[in-house]
Amino acid sequence: EADVGRDDVRVGHRELLLPGEPAPDFSLPDLTGNQHTLSEFRGKKVLLVFSDPECVPCQPLAKELSGLKLTNPGDLMTIRLALDILQIRGGRGYETERSLAGRGEPPIGVERMMRDARINLIFEGSSEIMHLFMAREAVDTHLQVAGAFVDPRSSTRDRLRAVPRILRFYAWWYPTRWFGWAAWPRYAAYGKLARHIRFADRASRRLARAIFHGMLVYQAGLERKQAFLFRAVDIAMELFALTAAVTRAHRMAETGHAEAASAASLADVFARGARRRVIQLLHDLWRNDDALKCKVARHVLDGGHLWLEQGIMPLGFSAEDLQPPSVTELLKSRRARRESA
Repeated sequence: EADVGRDDVRVGHRELLLPGEPAPDFSLPDLTGNQHTLSEFRGKKVLLVFSDPECVPCQPLAKELSGLKLTNPGDLMTIRLALDILQIRGGRGYETERSLAGRGEPPIGVERMMRDARINLIFEGSSEIMHLFMAREAVDTHLQVAGAFVDPRSSTRDRLRAVPRILRFYAWWYPTRWFGWAAWPRYAAYGKLARHIRFADRASRRLARAIFHGMLVYQAGLERKQAFLFRAVDIAMELFALTAAVTRAHRMAETGHAEAASAASLADVFARGARRRVIQLLHDLWRNDDALKCKVARHVLDGGHLWLEQGIMPLGFSAEDLQPPSVTELLKSRRARRESA
């Protein structure tokens, strides 16, 4: 995110900025020649696309990327697309633009595209952390209503005082998560795509019930059930993408768009895949091998499977050498370099 305003950050400074630090302000022209400054986009995500005017294959790619909005699920999809392009390009996908141009081939930078897509996901704070933020939002209402009841630190008096509020809220909320009309003729205006919206309606209520049941089963321990929470967030993102695709196609049909039929066909295919992923994720919420995998992972960390490493050429580094410095250490090191300069 762009955050401009500090005088000690200079354009052209070779030292990399750390995540969260203000970016230097600068001006660049867009594809139409209009000048823009970074400060215009304060607080927003900014994607900069640089292309060589003499690189013919780069021009359509730059135009496509200029409209790309990277979000958490979008970042993951970008990586998948980059991997697909790499597979299609074969060995050429691993080559840099300079290497391809030197051999007289179109300099399509698939290798750079893949690196950029992956580093963007890292700079987002990693998808795992973003999942936790979204999971926290998903259970926020439940925590406001019944947090005192499931909190092990709450006294008996606090829990008893929370009971009337819990009964009032869930006496209405819980039955409505079971009983709701999501069949014909509801959403009939969507035509052949209506079945996908109906599925999203039913799956949303099922997801809400699952999250509530998770709180009942795990109580305060739910925050440590990251696999459960991650699946819940993935379901929500799939349902959002499904609904967005179908709604867009429906809107194009309403406005008489020339490509409305094509959009409806694409939305139908996408929605079918999303429905299968949602069904599998809902199944895996309660039927999975998470506990066994966690047990094995802990055993690995404790050195229980070192025999698998026998015969493998070592890296030449110890575990301490591979330990990255903390943010605090990085800031101290940077401050020391500035003071010595």
